[in-house]
Amino acid sequence: MDKCRHIKLVVAYEGTRYKGWQRQENELTVQGIIEQTLSDFLERKISVRGASRTDAGVHAEGQVVCFKLDKSSVPTEAFVRILNDRLPEDIAIRSSQEVPEDFHPSKDALYKTYTYRIYTGKDKDVKLFRRRWAIGISLDIDAMNIAASYLIGTHNYTGFASARDERDNTIRTVLYANCEYAEHDEREIVFTIQADRFLQYMARNIVGSLVEVGRHHKSADYTGRIIASRDRRQAGPTAPPLGLCLEKIVY
Repeated sequence: MDKCRHIKLVVAYEGTRYKGWQRQENELTVQGIIEQTLSDFLERKISVRGASRTDAGVHAEGQVVCFKLDKSSVPTEAFVRILNDRLPEDIAIRSSQEVPEDFHPSKDALYKTYTYRIYTGKDKDVKLFRRRWAIGISLDIDAMNIAASYLIGTHNYTGFASARDERDNTIRTVLYANCEYAEHDEREIVFTIQADRFLQYMARNIVGSLVEVGRHHKSADYTGRIIASRDRRQAGPTAPPLGLCLEKIVY
């Protein structure tokens, strides 16, 4: 197999100990670990491109990455086993496949799905404390879902963006936004949001605003008013990263 191949990997990780996905000098990142592992195994420098720049502490079940490989006889499907044998316990490769040369993991995505887990129980959570936001108070899930309904559609989401997000285009399309109780534990609320793209901190700022509604600190039309204002100062606090997970990317 001497031809140049483009390999797509679906990656899961527990993001607690990482400074996010994107490679940073002198910092532990998921991209950095995967690149180093590939480079060591293939005995050449390998760079990977990711679909989403998840922040420090954010998790993933369906991150998508792509890298170029030439002059290698390693079967494409073997990268799952090979990398999983070498990667740390908190990073896993779910699948590997060859894709066309012009495949771009971010630009070619149709939509991305994130979930955010909120624990409302008053007891101290030790089982999943790294994977959900423990707030210890009950929330009005019906009011939160009314607020979530204002998010659906194509809007300018500047009001939910990080102040550091300097992208000129802040128009995004949200296809789905809904809160529901976890299947086996009504003390946990799972918020799911699907959109074509996300601004920096957009999902976490939305969650922080929904919690304000769930606590009855704000009315159910709060999210609609934030969208109309295009002012981040009008939104609720940014939810912590630990409850957020990139679940799936559809192409």
